[in-house]
Amino acid sequence: FVREDGSTDPHELPFELDILLDSIRRHVLPILEDVVEYGLGSPPGAFKDKLAMTTAIAHYYPDTTQQDTLLTHAAFHSDDSFLTLNFESQRGIHGLQALPGEAPLIRQFNYSEAASSVFNLFVGGYLQSLSRGRWPSLIHSGSNPSSEDRLSITIFIGIPPLHEAARSQHEGTRGEQETSVFNWFKEARHLDPWSASSSFSQIQERSEE
Repeated sequence: FVREDGSTDPHELPFELDILLDSIRRHVLPILEDVVEYGLGSPPGAFKDKLAMTTAIAHYYPDTTQQDTLLTHAAFHSDDSFLTLNFESQRGIHGLQALPGEAPLIRQFNYSEAASSVFNLFVGGYLQSLSRGRWPSLIHSGSNPSSEDRLSITIFIGIPPLHEAARSQHEGTRGEQETSVFNWFKEARHLDPWSASSSFSQIQERSEE
């Protein structure tokens, strides 16, 4: 509902969305600027007023997602963003996570003490590239495992002065990553846990190049 050029669809957003976006601009972005500044070891104030919301998208899932769709070609990816904010009415973000000695498996993110609505913040491919892998991006997929409907609002956070450099370094990585993860799923069942985990790590490390 918010495009990269700042235009919106619809032209006039619902009041509640306007309040949400304004609150993020005034209260959340300054905190994230401090986090990025600290995480990258930059001088104090280096990222002041540098972060901006570049795109916002709403996804509505009226029905339960069939779990075999998580194995389709474009299901898992990392975002073409520096940071991603995600608001969920029902928990529906899945990641590929590995326990020691195990190959990565699809696991739904759970928040034992969370209320009905969930707020997520994760690293995008641009920031992984900028930090040379110090901040790994989250390879994830969104769906609706619940029997109730799910609303997801995703807001991509960018650093406009660094957009072109990030795009030139990272553009196309998401598509390649989607294909690599899809192929990895097919191959991993024939690999031992160490080999499967090593192969998956190579997919994620390509975002650092």
